[in-house]
Amino acid sequence: MVSLAVWVGLGATKGGDREDLFRIAPFLVGMNQRIDLIGKSPLLKNGPEYFVRAFERGGEGMMATAVQQLELESREFRRHLLQLRHLTQGARDRRLQNIYLWFARAIGLIVGIVATLIAAPSL
Repeated sequence: MVSLAVWVGLGATKGGDREDLFRIAPFLVGMNQRIDLIGKSPLLKNGPEYFVRAFERGGEGMMATAVQQLELESREFRRHLLQLRHLTQGARDRRLQNIYLWFARAIGLIVGIVATLIAAPSL
């Protein structure tokens, strides 16, 4: 850190220059303190490799989360698919049952007509 005495002693011989230096010196001291703080910052202490690894770890975590979400949605999709399969299977069974009922009705109708024709001449 540069002291005020060094700034004042840089050859300022005129009174106006000395006053300018006294006005500028506190600003420069404050700026020097800020630069020291920036120099001590962990951003500058850690190299770019550190941040690359940090971003990679963050990316891996995001990918793991995305994969888990995809697996969850895949399982849910399979569950809905099985439910839909059971529903359509039930509809097929009902359709087949309706066909069997139509055949039973038709056979009952034919048997009723034949029974009526057989019983009618005897009346």
